[in-house]
Amino acid sequence: MRCLDHSITHTVLRGVGVGTCRNCRWVRFGDAAAEGDAWESMSVLFGEYELVGRVDAVLAPGPEVLAYRARRAADRSVLRVTPPHRWFNVNEHLWMCHDGSLLLLAHGWPSVSRAVGA
Repeated sequence: MRCLDHSITHTVLRGVGVGTCRNCRWVRFGDAAAEGDAWESMSVLFGEYELVGRVDAVLAPGPEVLAYRARRAADRSVLRVTPPHRWFNVNEHLWMCHDGSLLLLAHGWPSVSRAVGA
């Protein structure tokens, strides 16, 4: 979780460390010790979100965009790990964005979207 050129915002939510560079538009997920699998860490934060479906990929960094929403209003608070209305690179395959209520995940595999029911 390093950017050598800019200040990084560090947050810990539900035991997951999150580092965000607003300038480079990337976000990194790990456990509070900055270790662990990013996919597992994202699951801890967003695992209770439910799939709404695919949405148009207008201005998204990938051709497929899936929308998710929190099942409970209290679970929306984890979206604050990144500022709203901006795409952040999670890794070479995944980007995330949100509007304060919906989590948007952009990726490049239509087969993955179909596999999760979108």
